[in-house]
Amino acid sequence: MKAARRCGDCTLCCTLLGVEDLSPPKPPAVKCAHVCSRGCRVYASRPRTCREFVCLWAQGAFPKRARPDRVGIVFHTHEGDELERLIGFYDPARPNDWRVLIEGLTRTSALGALIVIGPAGEQPLFMFKDGQMRDRPPDLEAPEMELT
Repeated sequence: MKAARRCGDCTLCCTLLGVEDLSPPKPPAVKCAHVCSRGCRVYASRPRTCREFVCLWAQGAFPKRARPDRVGIVFHTHEGDELERLIGFYDPARPNDWRVLIEGLTRTSALGALIVIGPAGEQPLFMFKDGQMRDRPPDLEAPEMELT
């Protein structure tokens, strides 16, 4: 997927997402060792996972004011989905910041999207379905919550 927006100084995905193809692998919820004040120190030679990942904000799916570093959550789609299932990883250091998006997430789920949200590196804790926010029921098959 091609980015419609530039990340600017947002590097939240570099902290929240796990990257298996780094050596050593970077676990979720740990700031990448390559993050610097200008973004990624190894941007030109970054791993395939990082090259291919484009969050939904960068794709233009969220308002400009909802940039991940401002709201504390990174969204992407489950592999193979378009916008039918959104996965959000929130920053465990800022566990409630993403809630400023509840109204929009509720509306989006009313249009048919399943949205699952959880702290980076853990199973989802919340879901939005049929226009309602719910705690994630134990029988919901959880999508893969880590990029590999």
